[in-house]
Amino acid sequence: MSLQPQAEEAQEERSVFFIGADSLPEEEDHHELILQKANALASEDCLKEAIDWFSAAMRYGPVRPEQLSTFVDCILRNFKRKAPGPDASKGPGREAAGGSGSAVFDCPGCHSFLGEPVTIACGHTYCRRCLHRRLLSKCKLCSEPVGGKEKVNVTLGGLLEKWFPDDVKKSKTLGEVDAMCKRKRYKEAVSLATDVIRSDPHMMAARLSRAEAHMALKQYRLAFEDAELCSKSSCSAEALFWKAMVLHEMGRVDESLQLFLHCLTVDEDFLGAKRQVEKIMCDLLSPADENVKVGLRETTQNTLPHLRSKALAEDSRSPAKSPVQRQHQHQARAASAHSADNQEKRWESLERPGLSRAQSLRMHGLTSGEEGLKRVCSAPQLGDQDKGSLLKRKLSVSDIESYIVDSGSSKHKKQAWYCGKSVGGAVTTVIKGVLFSEYFQGVAKISKQPAKAKTCKSVPEGKLDPNDLECSLCMRWVRAGPEPLHLTEHPPDNCTSSPRRLFYEPVSTPCGHTFCKNCLERCLDHTPQCPLCKESLKEYLACRKYMVTTILDMLIKQYLSQEHADRTKIHLEETRELSDLTKNVPIFVCTMAYPTVPCPLHVFEPRYRLMIRRCMDIGTRQFGMCISDPQKGFADYGCMLIIRSVHFLPDGRSVVDTIGGKRFRVLARGMKDGYSTADIEHLEDSRVENGEELEKLQELHDAVYEQAQVWFQNLKIRFHNQILQHFGPMPEREPDIQATPNGPACCWWLLAVLPIDPRYQLSVLSMTSLKDRLVKIQHILTYLQSIPNN
Repeated sequence: MSLQPQAEEAQEERSVFFIGADSLPEEEDHHELILQKANALASEDCLKEAIDWFSAAMRYGPVRPEQLSTFVDCILRNFKRKAPGPDASKGPGREAAGGSGSAVFDCPGCHSFLGEPVTIACGHTYCRRCLHRRLLSKCKLCSEPVGGKEKVNVTLGGLLEKWFPDDVKKSKTLGEVDAMCKRKRYKEAVSLATDVIRSDPHMMAARLSRAEAHMALKQYRLAFEDAELCSKSSCSAEALFWKAMVLHEMGRVDESLQLFLHCLTVDEDFLGAKRQVEKIMCDLLSPADENVKVGLRETTQNTLPHLRSKALAEDSRSPAKSPVQRQHQHQARAASAHSADNQEKRWESLERPGLSRAQSLRMHGLTSGEEGLKRVCSAPQLGDQDKGSLLKRKLSVSDIESYIVDSGSSKHKKQAWYCGKSVGGAVTTVIKGVLFSEYFQGVAKISKQPAKAKTCKSVPEGKLDPNDLECSLCMRWVRAGPEPLHLTEHPPDNCTSSPRRLFYEPVSTPCGHTFCKNCLERCLDHTPQCPLCKESLKEYLACRKYMVTTILDMLIKQYLSQEHADRTKIHLEETRELSDLTKNVPIFVCTMAYPTVPCPLHVFEPRYRLMIRRCMDIGTRQFGMCISDPQKGFADYGCMLIIRSVHFLPDGRSVVDTIGGKRFRVLARGMKDGYSTADIEHLEDSRVENGEELEKLQELHDAVYEQAQVWFQNLKIRFHNQILQHFGPMPEREPDIQATPNGPACCWWLLAVLPIDPRYQLSVLSMTSLKDRLVKIQHILTYLQSIPNN
């Protein structure tokens, strides 16, 4: 008998959010719409309204913590506006990165020593600990995403071990501590971390690792001491995060929420802190826990006096409770008062397992209007459904609204209970308490204090050997004799090989090896593997982000300035040599090319990959195209191609879109790094100055153009469409046939599409007389039109 009213009441709670709820579509659609509205309000910084709508969404259906991401961002923006601390938008480490390089051996993430350096895809280097503990989602210096699969930089790691052996040893020991924590050997981790701290009491990273191990062992007091010391010393995002985690495990969720938010003000990309805030807010907004309901009821009544009187009046009208119900109510209130009287003993009471977040939502420094929220943590578990009904009536007094519901032919007035609004009001009180609490003001003051002066490391004098910064791929040559040192790619006369192979634009691969950028690209042209360890670099090749390793580049420029100047000089000389479009011009030996005619290329050979890359890097974006010749290697005439775009494929191949430029004649042939080169001279048509000859030339041009139009229009549809797809439509008639050095574009288009032998096409390409070229094309068209069924 009692089940039917309860079922009807539950259905009423579900349906009163909307007028005529029975006539609406599926409940999932309602839930999604409510969430969209809540997210929209949160995006516009309408915090109070967003709380109401998220509360309604919680009441209407389950909400995952990650669905509160926009809501957490809204809270964080409000938190930052109240925070008197430093501007978090700059991010930690940006000042150090943009400075003079005094902290070059410090990790941009944790500002500790780069004991085990790992270079990420953007070229910046972090300590291995920051990446393996997933403290970074994006680079602090350039905001590029962090992959996390990179290995220790072999070259830089060797230099640091040579220059700072004691610091590297401590960093490796700390790595062992983290490995023990990952394997759940927490006692051994505590012991090893303690040894590290004894040797270096100022090593905050060791204290944070020990705090993590203490927390896993449920030794919350010890964990809190380590985390508290680190947060006061550096106020870094990681220190704030672990202090918040300890407080959260101790059940002090209110303080942990403040610290998580403050952690996000220091580092807005700290995903661990954001996920914790999402979970806390999800628990806080969820109406499922009866303890939260009791606390919200008391908070609402204490905050609004007129609501308390209404609630008492509502209680007087409610049915009489059984003795068991009254006993449960008295026990709940007694337990709440007992918890409030024992605040001093919470250290002991909080260090027990199994504490839920809802049992510990109490605030420090709240006003008298927020006293009721403290009881959220201490209320006992309420299993009586009648208390839930009482709570519903208590919360609904201030939010009763009337609406009209159509029911057949009559209209009935019905009261709607918006539980989301009452829950939202209490949650708003919680958030205001977080934003204005004295505890947060104290944390913010700590963050404003200037950081303690830190001794910056520098390269020990006499320990920098240029051989430590050599590329293992490139070989250079030095000239013997009294002349100054001169580095070259190829061995000139009177030269011997030199052991100096200094890095130029050093690039580090995910496997940890470092090479010159050009050397690495040339190796990847042949095989997508590391030249040293043979580890696959297919993903690295597909991204094509060969970013210079900034710390190595800085060390070379600062400590090996003369050697770097020599390398730079040679690089500039090579660039000038390759940028000359008449000498040593790169030649692509493939097919015929013509001025103004598109010529798409599929580049897959390593030598031509290198050639295209050099044309793009130098900026000329041009190379020559010739057909092959059995005796000479390539023909005596060709056409320059201008690169319009390059689309690189994941495996290193590329599709190059080019268009024909100037014609040329080959004067001399050569070879460079596997591809052909040539000294050339450009060809131009001879101009006709005589008026009568020019008139005849114009008539010939018009006749050939009309004949070509007839031939093209009479082609079969299949051939017609193929020509349009590959070469485009026939160029328009030009008013001045001598406007360009290569003559009318229609001649070259016809020469490209006409089905004739390449040798014959080459002979027409080499002509510098427009009249002779038009006559040749006219003969070809006449011959093709004479063939039946052409």
